[in-house]
Amino acid sequence: MASAYGQERVFAVTGYLSHALYHLLDSAPWIALQAPRRRGPASRLLALSALMTETRYTLRLLGLVPLWTWGSGELKSPHPDRAIHILTLLQVVSNVLYQALENAGFLAAKGIISKKFLDRWGGIDKWYLWSTRAWFGHIFLQFFVLWRLRVLRAARRAAAAAAGAAGGEKKADDAESEAAETRAWTKSLVNNVCWTPLCLHWCAEEGLGFPASLTGVVSFMAGAWGVFDMWKATA
Repeated sequence: MASAYGQERVFAVTGYLSHALYHLLDSAPWIALQAPRRRGPASRLLALSALMTETRYTLRLLGLVPLWTWGSGELKSPHPDRAIHILTLLQVVSNVLYQALENAGFLAAKGIISKKFLDRWGGIDKWYLWSTRAWFGHIFLQFFVLWRLRVLRAARRAAAAAAGAAGGEKKADDAESEAAETRAWTKSLVNNVCWTPLCLHWCAEEGLGFPASLTGVVSFMAGAWGVFDMWKATA
């Protein structure tokens, strides 16, 4: 919670979880067990989810700043692997488009900027749609980043095996570093796999039929690991 990113992630998980619980409490089996007068908590959970979503939109109004830092950092100190360097720059561009379009749509929806310009290009909903598509661009590229990282890790392992162990202490340090790298790679893959079907659904104007009752659950699955690690790091 000490950083803006950490706050956004906590709000996100809270929103996703409350959305999932709302659909659970609003499901037919649960309703059958409850008296009508006791269905109030479900609507409050949905209101909480909506509040968390709007709060995150507000926090992300400054989202272009860290994206600028990310992009300039990659240009000044490029990744040693050219493929990952290019993929990272493409992800920066994709995220800048995503954030700029979302900010414009959100500010127009709040009446802070004029809707006339957005209306020339399809209106607020269209801007949100293209914002989501730009976000999916990042997710799509991330699969290639993960693939390339896996290739590089395999090559590094092969080189280390050929060279032989250089000492017990160094080998232990290498094993710890390798475990941390593998965990981070797996966490990124899980996050990507969870977001892919949701983004594909949201990228289509009419959707792809992904159940609304499951969006909160899958979104929670995508972010829970990362929030757990951040919480553990501050414990």
